[in-house]
Amino acid sequence: MVIAIASINILMAVLGFYVAWRIWHLGQTLAQVADRLGNWEQQAHQAFQAERAPILILRGRQGTAQFRQQYAHLQGQLQQIRQLIYLVGLVPLLTRPLRRGSCFRSTVSGQRHAMRRH
Repeated sequence: MVIAIASINILMAVLGFYVAWRIWHLGQTLAQVADRLGNWEQQAHQAFQAERAPILILRGRQGTAQFRQQYAHLQGQLQQIRQLIYLVGLVPLLTRPLRRGSCFRSTVSGQRHAMRRH
């Protein structure tokens, strides 16, 4: 009986040590996360100080304006390329039916005129 109680006490002590170790490890992880968040907060505060914020905002606006100009220019070039591809694709379509159609029409119309005369 004493052995059973001692075994249960040892098992409970080992389980308690394991839980304590896991809680201690969790505390270290939370401390690291808190340190990182503190560093990020300091960096954000330094980046958005009253003296520097307008400069950063102006740089962002200038970059956005330049990007929009480049984008509009590229959109115009893309539209020209699309039109060119469309025209190049239309040239064979327009020339083939006209050649075939003109020969076919003259033959058919000639046959129709000949049939009407008879």
